[in-house]
Amino acid sequence: MKTTRTCVPAPFPFSGDPVTHHPPHPHSATAGFTLVEMLITLAVLGIIMGIAAPTMLNWKNTRDADNFLASLAGDLNASRTRAMATGQERRIRLLDARTYVVENQAIGSSTWTTVRTGTASSDVIDLTNTLGRTYDFKSVGFATITTAAGVVASSNDIKALKGSGQKTLSVTALGLVRRQ
Repeated sequence: MKTTRTCVPAPFPFSGDPVTHHPPHPHSATAGFTLVEMLITLAVLGIIMGIAAPTMLNWKNTRDADNFLASLAGDLNASRTRAMATGQERRIRLLDARTYVVENQAIGSSTWTTVRTGTASSDVIDLTNTLGRTYDFKSVGFATITTAAGVVASSNDIKALKGSGQKTLSVTALGLVRRQ
């Protein structure tokens, strides 16, 4: 008895239809996403972004306020240290709810020179009792806090409207700054 062999081509590496040996049509159902799937994906993404955007904006404003308060506290402490080290008076003036100016006065001079300006992107400081307040650091390390009218301030606190955690900077008569 004689055996007959029939050769059938193997389906590898060919991935089309093994009967007709045609490659798959590029517009078949397995070629990618349908328009409906894309629209659903975009709708879900839009909803997620709509929920996340206000949260991210609030987080950014809180971070900006915290950074501004940290910068102000750092400048208050640095002004005290610099006044003691150089013998020159330094002062910080609160101009408005988002701006303060660090100024330096040379020995024997009555002129104040701006050293640095601190600015926040939005209102941070509560201006109820702090508008125009000046923190003047003497060479011996003491701080004199005066109002815009030149009267010694009854409160040494700088309160923040925004931010997280401790929102009050307290300046002692010795010029020390604490965040409370």
